[in-house]
Amino acid sequence: MTENSPSPGTPSVVKPKRHLFKFVRNMLVACGVVYLVMIGYLLYNETGLVYPGAHGQSNWEPDFEFEEVVVASTDDSKIHGWYLPRNGARRFVLIHHGNGENVPQVAERYARAVGEAANANVLVYDYRGFGKSEGEPYETGVIDDAEAMLEWLLKRAGQTQAANGIVYFGSSIGGGVAVGLAERHPPERLILDRTFDSITTAGAEQYPWVPVRLLMRNRFDSAERIKSIDVPLFQSHFTNDELCSLPSARKLFAASPSDQKEFLEMSTGGHYDALPPEYWEQLKSYFDQLDAEENRVDDSDEANAEPAVPAKVN
Repeated sequence: MTENSPSPGTPSVVKPKRHLFKFVRNMLVACGVVYLVMIGYLLYNETGLVYPGAHGQSNWEPDFEFEEVVVASTDDSKIHGWYLPRNGARRFVLIHHGNGENVPQVAERYARAVGEAANANVLVYDYRGFGKSEGEPYETGVIDDAEAMLEWLLKRAGQTQAANGIVYFGSSIGGGVAVGLAERHPPERLILDRTFDSITTAGAEQYPWVPVRLLMRNRFDSAERIKSIDVPLFQSHFTNDELCSLPSARKLFAASPSDQKEFLEMSTGGHYDALPPEYWEQLKSYFDQLDAEENRVDDSDEANAEPAVPAKVN
């Protein structure tokens, strides 16, 4: 027996460091596998997370007046909407709604209120895959849907001559759609509510442990797009919005090059709450002021016009 050999009956000494190393290594591998599986799941389900759609219980036969609209978008997907006329309307509003809404829900919740505040005829539609609209949603596709609806509304505006222009109203992801459409076809005015500078910002805030900004296919980079859209902007946001943060909204507002822009910050609600009375008062005041300015311009033009030369009587 050597001098360093343990004596018979003495238990062998376990080396704890080696076992600890194996345990930590196995835990890291397991965590890494779980992390990759979760990222894979989010990537695979991105369409469902970004566009959950709204196909549930909705009142498709309301008791107010509307005209059903169906247009063909790209790949011939049929896009469905409702046109809500208003007597004496001065303009038209195209509404782009959130990703958890559909046409009848929006018509009940706020589309008619927008028409009243803006004194406007309103067109609200469903993106592909929402409500009665056909197809599968993706960023370029839903902006194409908006463009198809805009073409219909422009024809209607040309027929009736009832409006001074087209206004885009975008809520939540609809803000991204509205800005995307405005990049192609600038509106007379842009109304944005509870939206983001980029949907990747909202995603990163909801999933801070995922490299969302690198991986998301749907991006809606509104802050970048709005840099080329010099139109009057009215933007609103709740202070404690739990889905689209106030700093994200402020970043979008700051990126707008317009020198005619207003930001309404509201403290009494969150992303999924109804807009408060103060919002509708402010929006109505905004359009009342616009109408008053347009009336003054029209009166001034009429006053400065050269008097007609009476016909010579022979």
